[in-house]
Amino acid sequence: IKGAVEDYQIKAVPSYVKKDLKTGDLTLGDSYHPFESLPTSHSGMAIKFYAVNVANSNPYISLNASVKILQGHNVYGGESVLNLASEMLNLLNEVYPAFYSCLNIRGATIAKIDSTFSVSLPSDLLVQPCLRFLSNIGDGHRKSDTQRDFYNTVYFGGKTSRYGGAKIYGKGHELKEEITKLQKSAKLGNTQSINKLKVLNPALVDWSKTLLRFESTTKARQLKRLLYPVNLWDFINYQRDEDKDVLTRLWRYWFDPILSILKGDIMPDIDDSEVYDLCKSNLMSYTKSGKVSYTKANNVYNFYILLKRDGYVAVKSRYARRTFDENVQNLTSLGYSKSVLQNLSLDTVKTVPVSEIVKMDFTKQFPDEYTPVISEHIYKFAKYLNGGTIEFNKFHNLYDLDGNLLPQRKSTT
Repeated sequence: IKGAVEDYQIKAVPSYVKKDLKTGDLTLGDSYHPFESLPTSHSGMAIKFYAVNVANSNPYISLNASVKILQGHNVYGGESVLNLASEMLNLLNEVYPAFYSCLNIRGATIAKIDSTFSVSLPSDLLVQPCLRFLSNIGDGHRKSDTQRDFYNTVYFGGKTSRYGGAKIYGKGHELKEEITKLQKSAKLGNTQSINKLKVLNPALVDWSKTLLRFESTTKARQLKRLLYPVNLWDFINYQRDEDKDVLTRLWRYWFDPILSILKGDIMPDIDDSEVYDLCKSNLMSYTKSGKVSYTKANNVYNFYILLKRDGYVAVKSRYARRTFDENVQNLTSLGYSKSVLQNLSLDTVKTVPVSEIVKMDFTKQFPDEYTPVISEHIYKFAKYLNGGTIEFNKFHNLYDLDGNLLPQRKSTT
């Protein structure tokens, strides 16, 4: 693409406007395309054309959307990348056909891709306590990012990471805030808001109330490191021909290290005397003369008391790394998970039924009656796939013989 932004009949604004105070003449800076949301009957798709000052690449357009543009919500949804990509590209073509005709569609790449799983807790009252508990766990590069630890979201990974990250949040709270905004807009007569509220029905809201959402974001740089394709069509072919569960694998890359911390026989109601008894019975040793020694047991118990009094992070800063890790390992060997040790100094250990977190069931991702919405534009993009057509037997049961997307099992793209 060459030339000015407005040459392609796409929305353009000047980078600056300067007025001559004497003559009143206006001087306009170079045009650029601002962030824009292309409307659909359900939701919008964010787009941004990077036409000027683009480093290390040709000018390009960025598209960002979720399954909302297909069904009006993303409380649950399918996992077909082709399905969502087809809807996104077709929308761009409909709004800006002249601009679309200049694009190298075959060269489209994935900048980032999200994959989510949700778990339903026994009560919506447990969502916030569980988030507070999870905000204190971390392991290696998956440490919780407390700088962005908002009321309803716990982040793992830096905000500016070029590889991606993960977050956990309460879906019900997020949906409630969205509905509140839509209701205000609907009262002013906004037709799109009125239509959106029809989709966000009481049954959907009720389903979302107890959901704890686990969402991963994998960026292009990390896709390359994991040896996955970054070209959009190559990735779709890979999902079709090689691994229909590729989004699940990306999700597990980010969350397995986090969830593994929760493993173990967790006892939220910890009694100090019981801890000491466990230390004595499991960590005792014998001297050369054959006498029982409780030196190690006493040291580990004292370490436990320090964790409870001062907190995991503070104690870790005062110990040599090897000594600290050995003490933690000794306590986990007694049945106390690392996640509880990281929360010992907080009230959450007593108020959160941590066993419910350990039992998290990710198999039930949507109601039994749910059928994913299929983009009617899929076949327009078959020419970009290997072979030039959609071969159903190679889609690993993603589609039936009539081209209908079969019920999806796990994540929301």
